[in-house]
Amino acid sequence: MKFDFSRAPLTAVLIGAAALAALPVRAEEAAQTGGDGTLELAPLVVEGERESADGPVEGPYAKRSATATKTDTPIMETPQSISVISSGDMSARGARSLAQAMRYSSGVTTESRGAVVSRYDMLTMRGFQINRNYLDGLQLQYNGWYAIPQIAPEMVERLEILKGPASVLYGSSPPGGLINLVSKQPRNETSGEVSATVGTNNLYEGTIDATGPLDDEGKFSYRFVGLARTGDGQAKTTEVERELVAPTLTWRPSSGTSLTFQTHYQQDPKSGAYGAVPALGSVHANPIGQLDPDFYDGDVNWEEFDRKQWTVGYLFEHELDEVFTFRQNFRYLETKVDYKSVYSTGLQADNRTLNRASIYSDEDSASYAIDNQLQARFGTGAVTHTVLAGLDRWDLNSDAEIGYGSAPTLDIFNPDNSQTIPAIPPFYDFELDHAQTGVYLQEQAKIGGLTMLLGARQDWYKRRDFERLSGTHSGFDQDNLSLRAGALYTFGNGIASRRESGNAIGVIAARRIAIFVHRAGRHVAVEVAGKRLLISARDGKNTRGKIAGGNDGRAEIGGLEALRIDEIGDGDMAFLVIEEEAIV
Repeated sequence: MKFDFSRAPLTAVLIGAAALAALPVRAEEAAQTGGDGTLELAPLVVEGERESADGPVEGPYAKRSATATKTDTPIMETPQSISVISSGDMSARGARSLAQAMRYSSGVTTESRGAVVSRYDMLTMRGFQINRNYLDGLQLQYNGWYAIPQIAPEMVERLEILKGPASVLYGSSPPGGLINLVSKQPRNETSGEVSATVGTNNLYEGTIDATGPLDDEGKFSYRFVGLARTGDGQAKTTEVERELVAPTLTWRPSSGTSLTFQTHYQQDPKSGAYGAVPALGSVHANPIGQLDPDFYDGDVNWEEFDRKQWTVGYLFEHELDEVFTFRQNFRYLETKVDYKSVYSTGLQADNRTLNRASIYSDEDSASYAIDNQLQARFGTGAVTHTVLAGLDRWDLNSDAEIGYGSAPTLDIFNPDNSQTIPAIPPFYDFELDHAQTGVYLQEQAKIGGLTMLLGARQDWYKRRDFERLSGTHSGFDQDNLSLRAGALYTFGNGIASRRESGNAIGVIAARRIAIFVHRAGRHVAVEVAGKRLLISARDGKNTRGKIAGGNDGRAEIGGLEALRIDEIGDGDMAFLVIEEEAIV
């Protein structure tokens, strides 16, 4: 296998690397010689900046986040469980997907379809499936089929895991929590990194990450992230490829105003396998023998997964005065997927003949998301307030043609992965139109060591589906009020105890809104000199569900989560993850 340097995204990476090497070094003269021959050193200026919720993580763990509150808030003063994985942590772990980066996160079960499937970040959080991620606080929409966008870790500054219901700020989301990705932003200091990697399984990879100012006044700054990767998949005959370019430009006309333009284009021409391995011969013993680790249940003549996604948007912030700040975030996203697969449907009684079927999907989705926020920070006596009011909306339009067919059987101990696969007629031809609009209000009040949080949100959800082959129309309209209350007390010895309650709404069975009420959660956080211990205890009957227009139901989830982060040496990290959970 050769690394195809003619591909446009990879060429862009190399051009960007050359541009990085040619960047001028902006620095003051270090020293000058006086008239009497003495050497006069330039003054040394040391500047420090507080960690921000959208910036790099300073130290072994993040101290601030905006995912739980949509305001820049210390994590120790946030009455909801949140974990942050920095870009440095993802790089140190060698994570090539967000799911891989979350392997050490308590309460999260990653790669629920197996590590061989890397095209999606498939995971569950506190027992609930997470199928939509957020990027810079805006949902990455997908149509419910296979056109699921995936964000490369190389363009992420912070991966933030919010555990528990979050509908009071985000609308439709699972009660287990959500994942918010904070993208890498331009910085005023010139820096960059270029890397080339060659590894086993024919891995060839090139990356670039460059940032810095574009003018002497620092009003304009840029960031450029590029990636090109190719290699063999875990299953034999499969391959993986990814090409990414992500330029970002920030304009700061004044100290209180910033506008950041974002865009990225990503193509995954090949994404390994999406099949499964029979239990007999892998997890369980097969009397005939065990399967090879690279077993492949598909067929090279009907294996395709080509995903193209691109976004364009902006992040705008303007300080109106010392009290009020207005923010508006917007993104337009297109996702296109061409998918073919032959997959297993069960092992026959002879323990070696595998029944199979085939599928194809041709999907094209376009969506936008916008979030308007007005924040007020002020004090009344001994109480400091942060009040947030917001209006957001997202809209998705998608076309999806899906077909199902037959496929010849496979001898798992003498597999023939190149057979004739019959043509498949379309089974569905959908036109999908989904939208959500929400208004929300939140109050954060702090007096001494006590922090209190109250929030409310009203959502309106619309779904319209049209199946062209049958001429069938379906859909529904729903609305829901979400509430949240939380309190946290921070002791002077670095220990914080908190209690919170809230609810979540989500779409299930493609036709109804499910309302989940999270009764209570208790959390303890300890932060001492470069170490952090997070413990979350959840009651045994803390989540119940009601399907609007349908039957009631209940899911009981309880358990204990603990995550300890220590800084052992220079840049070294240690993680202790304890997890015990019961799900009914």
